[in-house]
Amino acid sequence: MPIVTFWLNAFIPKTVAGYTKVLTAGPHVGKTAIPLPGISRLWPGIPFLVTGNTFKDWNAGYLTDQRTFDPSPTNGVRMQSLAKVELAGAEGPTLVSQAHRSSGTTEVNLASGAQTGFKVANMSRCKFGVLPRRVSGVFTSLNVELVGKAGDPLVGMAADIDYEGTFTVSVGNTPGALTVSFEGKIDAFPAYDCYASFNGVTKEIFTSSPPPGNTVTNLLGYANRPISKSARFP
Repeated sequence: MPIVTFWLNAFIPKTVAGYTKVLTAGPHVGKTAIPLPGISRLWPGIPFLVTGNTFKDWNAGYLTDQRTFDPSPTNGVRMQSLAKVELAGAEGPTLVSQAHRSSGTTEVNLASGAQTGFKVANMSRCKFGVLPRRVSGVFTSLNVELVGKAGDPLVGMAADIDYEGTFTVSVGNTPGALTVSFEGKIDAFPAYDCYASFNGVTKEIFTSSPPPGNTVTNLLGYANRPISKSARFP
């Protein structure tokens, strides 16, 4: 049966101007990291309320995903949501599987380069769901809703990275013709890339860098950057 696979990634780029730092020592020498923001050591607006970050190294930081935009589905990610849709089901396109993963967070000392922690984010709040079809019969399209939320597992009270929206898989009138589109929102940080793969070909749905000047401190609140893009096959 023909299957189309599509996935959405949230990742921290290897280089974010004015933000990422190159490690000069330790087991991850040459890699980049971002600093633990000072505001995360105390809860904003409530002095002396400990967040779990107060006693971390003063130079604590976290490795980036050491990459830029790339279509490989096995790249480093803060979050990835991947779905497979079978196109020739009895009632038309059908969601057959979904998976949500993180490459894990590595904490380092930005000065010494020493690794001080590693943990994988809880991905249980990420889910694809098929939106109801309004009439019966055989369909040529499928709408799959995605909600994704996960926080840094090594930072106490970390704000979530969020993405949300709807993937639409539409089968064309000619053999091999297919469109996969996404309409939704991504968060104010980090970077995001989204791809679809069909018949051995992978195509970009969208890529988005973080807005200039944005950092993890911009993650408070929900996803707020609208995205509406498509990939067409062949």
